[in-house]
Amino acid sequence: MSSNFDECLSLITEPLQLHKIHQIASQAVRCYAIPNRSDPGYPLKIVIFKLLGWVAVPIDGLEDNRWSLQNHVEEILKLQKYTKVNVLLLGYRSFSAYETLVNSDGIYEFFNSMGYYDCAVLFTGIPEPDFIIISIEYEMFIVAGLESFVSQVIDCSIEEGFAKFQTSFEDNPPGSYRDRRNRLYTSLQKYCQSSRVGEEFTL
Repeated sequence: MSSNFDECLSLITEPLQLHKIHQIASQAVRCYAIPNRSDPGYPLKIVIFKLLGWVAVPIDGLEDNRWSLQNHVEEILKLQKYTKVNVLLLGYRSFSAYETLVNSDGIYEFFNSMGYYDCAVLFTGIPEPDFIIISIEYEMFIVAGLESFVSQVIDCSIEEGFAKFQTSFEDNPPGSYRDRRNRLYTSLQKYCQSSRVGEEFTL
């Protein structure tokens, strides 16, 4: 992580505050370890839950996409008068939470330094998240929330967002890269089509 990490993000250690943050975020996203004797690290199962009126769009984690997404997120959060957001690091061994100001340094740390974790989540809102942005191992991002918010962040329509993501993997040969993105693409399309609040979708 960058040398500015501790200056930009404040680690939350107070138990009641941690519990509250976990309760809010877990309405939208959770991670589970999948025990596997051949893999001591345990792969993660990442699940998102349908919230009322929400859509979710995948974005490839290429550097150009990261910079564009980072800038749009910062701009939109400021326009909507958010001043602070929470960041969660979800892994098979740990859960940690941070708070950061809505500025270029804090948003940068999420999209760049924290992206190397199994799963990092940026969100805010009470009693449920206003939106979530998920980073999966620095390879992919997911923006979920009301359609008006998501389309602002991705700077296009929901349909165009899916089309852009599809072109990022469809020319790749069959294998883990293409298969993983295809599963994510399919799961999030079903998420957008669903009207059942609380339905879960594995990423």
